[in-house]
Amino acid sequence: MSVARLAGVLVVAAAALLSLTLVISLGGGSVSVRGEGPGSLTFTLALLVLGAGLAILAVIGPRPLDGRIVRTGFGLIVAGGLVELATANVPPESLLIVAFLLGGLAVLVGVVVTGIGLLRAPGRPRWVGLGVVAGMLLVVAAGFIGNDPSVAFAPDAAGLRALISALAMAAVGLMLISLAGLGLVAIAGAEPAGAAQSAE
Repeated sequence: MSVARLAGVLVVAAAALLSLTLVISLGGGSVSVRGEGPGSLTFTLALLVLGAGLAILAVIGPRPLDGRIVRTGFGLIVAGGLVELATANVPPESLLIVAFLLGGLAVLVGVVVTGIGLLRAPGRPRWVGLGVVAGMLLVVAAGFIGNDPSVAFAPDAAGLRALISALAMAAVGLMLISLAGLGLVAIAGAEPAGAAQSAE
């Protein structure tokens, strides 16, 4: 198996672990980075596996994942994820909390950059990018509406809150499917010898 193809397998495995984490969370399990419990374990493991896969793709991404924008997005996600993993358990009063927040911002920017890069690529990557961008927009919309005090606390807004929760779940599901699709694109695009052409 080529290294680039292995990276694709790692990304698909990360999507599966994140799906399992979602199931655990919906069942009432605790989920946090480097926390305790099965959900935290699968979540942390998913981040490590995903980071390894994206780090490889950022360096030797095969076509059609070899564009500069896509690989820059991968790099931002990996860098931000490493910072978050390293500072996950710092107390709120620690200055390292700033690094944790910046790591999360880098991951968010990396996802957006990756989505834009995929939208610019031909074929299947464009559909993956569309899923990433649509999922991000749905997450932002659900968070914006759900955090509005007139929705979050109003007794007569229970139906709207349920709709927002369903919208958020749809967004998460779409992003997980897109992540698995990204891994499959990497597997299909990897050359047998593991050599990837350089980005233009």
